[in-house]
Amino acid sequence: MYPLKFFPIYFNKIWGGRDIESIKRDAPEGNIGESWELSCHPNGESIISNGKYKGIKLKELIKENKKNIIGKDISEDKFPILIKFITANDNLSIQVHPDDVYAENFENDNGKSEAWYILKVKNDGKIITGLNDVEKHDIKEKIVNGKLENHLNYTQPKENEFYYIEAGLIHGIGKGITLLEIQESSDLTYRVYDYNRGRELHINKATKVINEKLKCEKIIPKKK
Repeated sequence: MYPLKFFPIYFNKIWGGRDIESIKRDAPEGNIGESWELSCHPNGESIISNGKYKGIKLKELIKENKKNIIGKDISEDKFPILIKFITANDNLSIQVHPDDVYAENFENDNGKSEAWYILKVKNDGKIITGLNDVEKHDIKEKIVNGKLENHLNYTQPKENEFYYIEAGLIHGIGKGITLLEIQESSDLTYRVYDYNRGRELHINKATKVINEKLKCEKIIPKKK
């Protein structure tokens, strides 16, 4: 085996734009919001871009050569991570992801905990990291009546900071944020608010998986 590289998988998003060009010179036209760099998820499977395996899907190579790529302890159908760049030209939805148990029981997918590495912050961009002063039984009423914003924890991130977004933590990425996301291999998102952009909300599912007591862990790298 040799070090594998992959073609990026680009996704147009309603909140996307052209900030991806600061990372990817070959990005296609459109409002690009995400670039998946490593994935075996069916919604976007990585294709090898170098060496003798060029043009082959990573998932296919794993089936042929599982031991040398993911070892013996991981199922070939359960590639554990998905890595992507996110560039927010507008606010992403306020959202939450289910944990593994809920996702496997009700969605036939993996749950989704994720980690963010902040690459760039423009125009005082903010992130949403959890809830304040609200009880579980009141969350749905707050969402439906447009009062959830009063209980959101807004954070002003800085470049080179890490944030761990555990499944069940309500969160959002604000306009002007560029980050690298390392997550479980899942594409499940339950939106609770989308800034009146007309996309589907998932309030009933979201309120089942929101953990109002979760807090976001921030890691600031030590200066050398």
